Amino acid sequence: MHLLAALLAAGALAVSPVSIAIGRVNNPDALLVLLLVLSAYLVVRAIESGRTRTLAWAGAVVGLAFMTKMLEGWMVVPALAAAYLLAGPPRLGARIGQLLVAGATMTVVSAAWPLAVTLWPGATPYEGGSSNGSVWNLIFGYNGFGRILGSDDGGQGGGMAAFGGVPGWLRLFDQQVGGQIAWLLPLAAVGLVAGLWLTRRAPRADRARAVFVLFGVWALVDFVVFSRQQGIFHPYYVSTLAPAVAVLAGGGLHAMLGWARRSWAGVAALAAGVLGSAWVAVAVLARTPDFAPWLRTLIPVAAAIAVYGAAALRQPGLLPRRALAVGAIAAVIAVGAGPAAYAAATSGRALSGNNVTAGPAGASADGHGFGGGMGDDQGTASASLIRYLVAHQGSAEYLVATSGSGSAAPIIIATGKPVVTIGGFTGGDPAPTVSQLAAMVRSGRLRYVLLGGGGFRGGGDGAGQAALEQWVKAHGKAVTGAGTSSGTLYRVSA
Repeated sequence: MHLLAALLAAGALAVSPVSIAIGRVNNPDALLVLLLVLSAYLVVRAIESGRTRTLAWAGAVVGLAFMTKMLEGWMVVPALAAAYLLAGPPRLGARIGQLLVAGATMTVVSAAWPLAVTLWPGATPYEGGSSNGSVWNLIFGYNGFGRILGSDDGGQGGGMAAFGGVPGWLRLFDQQVGGQIAWLLPLAAVGLVAGLWLTRRAPRADRARAVFVLFGVWALVDFVVFSRQQGIFHPYYVSTLAPAVAVLAGGGLHAMLGWARRSWAGVAALAAGVLGSAWVAVAVLARTPDFAPWLRTLIPVAAAIAVYGAAALRQPGLLPRRALAVGAIAAVIAVGAGPAAYAAATSGRALSGNNVTAGPAGASADGHGFGGGMGDDQGTASASLIRYLVAHQGSAEYLVATSGSGSAAPIIIATGKPVVTIGGFTGGDPAPTVSQLAAMVRSGRLRYVLLGGGGFRGGGDGAGQAALEQWVKAHGKAVTGAGTSSGTLYRVSA
């Protein structure tokens, strides 16, 4: 039975469907998860040694996590600080001082990139997603409080929270998000409560309790933020919750196995965790009835056998000792078969767009994909358009200007040539302005502009976009031989 706990602790993250999904695209979330796990490892080592340097390294790694995905990288800070403040070896004053050193290190590393952008001599690039081009506005607005409050999001539209369903305490179990992270949440929750209860009388520096505090606070912060977040929310964001769920599920299971041998309360806790996760698995799988329908029968049966096996831990006469292995295997199936099936389905199908999700294709269709007539940033561009642009580029620096990365990226991938992405990532940023685009045309750096060529138009400065399109139409001539039906290509001059 201890082998079962070890397998789940090591394998919960590995079979986390959303972790499989983000590992197959170029989103930064996989790197973010790696850095967060490394920071937790360093804090655990600091709890063992009491060394300030190890804690400072943890702060530096969190700073790198900030540079990877801004404020989301700081969401782990309460967990790291709480664990060391509770269980660090030195006296309280020394622990507080060490945490201040680690915090200062984290701040310095985190600020390296935004300060470099701010202090860079000469013209600085427009920071996409911000409302004024400032890197600080991007950090604290669009990628900060705009995500939490649904405002100050750079004009991209707080309604994009629909990617992850309606905000609420059950969001992580809903149609959009449930298949990404919900599977082991019940087992992790019961495991956290059991772990804290069983270590309640342990010494202050008890390492087992410190681990439960670290990953418990990590999970609670992520759960609250992701559940209540009003702004833009993609289901794959919950990948940062997967490590905490893995540790709480595996570590809690290990603790409950020993508890079940001593008390019927432990049996009840173990049964509650297994049955809760099995129930969630059946509910999630029912949303895609054509995908592995036999699992919705197998999982309840396995859960029932696992519960009977848990009772046999307290009442040995219920099962022969060797038969307890059957209960262990049944528990693995009850809580692990669902996410494993979703992970396997993810590995067996192509992913596209930026709202990557795990599971069978039917479970991931939310109607909010990026891209337009020319496909998304992993799609393909019109071959005839590409041939025309390359043949007529001449001495121009840029092959073409087009709106949003959904339209620009396929052209860049197909040609390897620079493209002006009007409006930034979503096509909603007020950059370049009319005067900037006109300057590129006058200097001979740009000859062609593609209007209506796809890309996601996320709102933003609508008046500025209209003015830019009007300028292109007033100073350009529509090209009839470009061979694209997804928009209109203009040869511009000024």
